[in-house]
Amino acid sequence: MEKRPNHIHNGYVYIYQPEHPFCTSVGYIMRSRFVMEKHIGRYITKKEIVHHINEIKNDDRIENLKLCSGRKEHSMYHIPKNKGKSIQTNTGRTHFKKGMTPWNKGTKGVMKANSGSFKKGHIKHS
Repeated sequence: MEKRPNHIHNGYVYIYQPEHPFCTSVGYIMRSRFVMEKHIGRYITKKEIVHHINEIKNDDRIENLKLCSGRKEHSMYHIPKNKGKSIQTNTGRTHFKKGMTPWNKGTKGVMKANSGSFKKGHIKHS
């Protein structure tokens, strides 16, 4: 097999494995997936996701990797931390963390195109 350099995309390390059944069109796979496959002794399915426990995308040591069955399981590792973002619940309502201000707080309805300074014929041109 030809030796090619590793590539980094969005912080993830890709290695050249052209014989791999799930490689990209140019023969690369994510190194974290390759490490996990060697550890468990089988190919990882397209739905399975390898989670980086310490959230460092290029730390592909096996003790830092966890195999998730899909997106739902993988997202469970990121929701509790949420890093100051609003949380969408299964009721369809958005809840905000303490200290966060909703983007529409203090507004009364939606501004209509024909109200206030937007009346037809009253547009100021500079």
